[in-house]
Amino acid sequence: MKTLFAGDTPYNRVMTKVFDAVLVSVLTLMCCLPVVTAGAALTAACGMYMRMAKDREGAILLSYLAAFRANLKESIGGWILLLAGLVWIIADLCLSRQYGIGYGMMIVLAALYGVYAVWYFCLRARFQETTGSALVNSLKFCIAFLPLSLGLCLYLAALLVLLLWQPMLFALQLFLAVAGALYLPCVLIGKKMDKYIEERNV
Repeated sequence: MKTLFAGDTPYNRVMTKVFDAVLVSVLTLMCCLPVVTAGAALTAACGMYMRMAKDREGAILLSYLAAFRANLKESIGGWILLLAGLVWIIADLCLSRQYGIGYGMMIVLAALYGVYAVWYFCLRARFQETTGSALVNSLKFCIAFLPLSLGLCLYLAALLVLLLWQPMLFALQLFLAVAGALYLPCVLIGKKMDKYIEERNV
């Protein structure tokens, strides 16, 4: 039993990753509180999760805060646009649920929008681009890697349905929310970006 917790064991490595992912989730939620800074917070989270997949995250707190500050000004415009779309989708989702019309379609639309947003934040974390360029390129990446985008859509749709059917999970797992929604998508998107950079020597 002692060997399980001693040294650099697979268990310790996994638990370290889990703890780091949750810490990033907590930092992201805290930095999202002013709302206007949520774009920088989510960009920093995506960047951290992509780096964690390659064991390049460094000190979590310092690395996250550095990424947050670096994206603070540039992220505001894109985040406001994404937030406007998110508010519209949430409003339609609530109405669809209330009247039972097109509820499934709105779930899929919300998941697709979530996938597009994750691509956007990952691009902002990885490349130096203007807001307009990042918004357009995110759509291009979604289409270019359509199988991945559709798979992530199913993943986010399943999380959304679970949250809507069991709202108590939101209260119980609030601090896991960012990690649960973003870690896997960011890891997979990061791998596609690495392949894209390697093939095109960007």
